[in-house]
Amino acid sequence: MALSDLTVELLDRLVNVEHLTQKQIADLYGTHQAKVSSRMKALGVRVAARSDRLGLPEHVTPYQAEVLLG
Repeated sequence: MALSDLTVELLDRLVNVEHLTQKQIADLYGTHQAKVSSRMKALGVRVAARSDRLGLPEHVTPYQAEVLLG
């Protein structure tokens, strides 16, 4: 698999549905996190917030999320 195989749709699914980090995607594609980050930026793929990936309850305030997540 090549970096060019990472389409908008695939990156969106990997990041926002499967909740993979850029590092995990890079490992899958045999590349570096910075290259995945650049590809996502070039394609306009939004990065899910860490709190979204962790599935925190909606009633958690931003302050609570900061305390929990650092």
